[in-house]
Amino acid sequence: MENKKKIDISQKVIERIEKEQVKMKSKSIFKLQKFGFKISFSVLMALAVIIFSLIVFFIQEQSSTQFLGLGAKSVSAFWSDLPFSWLAVVIIMIVLAVKIIRQNTLAYRQPLRTSLFNLVLIVVLAGSIFSVTGIHQGLAAKAAEFNIPFLKSIYQRALNCDFDQDYLLIGRIESIDKENKTIQVLTRGHLLMTIQLFSDTKIINAPREGDIFGAVGYKQDNIFYAEAIRKIELSALKNRCHSENKDLNLP
Repeated sequence: MENKKKIDISQKVIERIEKEQVKMKSKSIFKLQKFGFKISFSVLMALAVIIFSLIVFFIQEQSSTQFLGLGAKSVSAFWSDLPFSWLAVVIIMIVLAVKIIRQNTLAYRQPLRTSLFNLVLIVVLAGSIFSVTGIHQGLAAKAAEFNIPFLKSIYQRALNCDFDQDYLLIGRIESIDKENKTIQVLTRGHLLMTIQLFSDTKIINAPREGDIFGAVGYKQDNIFYAEAIRKIELSALKNRCHSENKDLNLP
């Protein structure tokens, strides 16, 4: 009975092929399609890893990263600086890669969320490892040094001297008046400002004269009322802002 069913099914398939004049694709076409799917998947995954590593690099370079832990305003500034558009591109690439692999491999047998989770994990791990190799730092430095337009467009976020932001202040300490709880600082544009401290001002790794600092609070005229302040270390890329303004040692 089972053999008869198999014969009937085979016969029906043959009849349908003859009736609808279905043309079989050659073996070479199937090989080309399979090769194309592999290339497409590999390119999408490679780009997703590289772009995610750029996101990690940008987060490391943005000035607001060093303000984390200084209150709600610092968290708000950090989130506003995140490269969400780059992250959206990574997500789109991962979704396309999942679609390709599920259509052309046995991955379709797995739940969709499993396939998605596996590729996200690969991109996050590989991108994080790639970001600590120093390649991005080197390329960004070359872009700044030799004024390479293509690289500058890619690394613009890292090359930006983002020292002027709402509720944030970065500069160099010129003098400290402990009695009046004030600090004279030199900020961007060679502007001398006064930081006013309070009894409840959070101070982390207290900066000294000559140190680069970061403060969170609000500004009125040339006085910055600090809710929190800490000594910060500018990256090599951010220190390039110093050389661009040699007289100020700040951008």
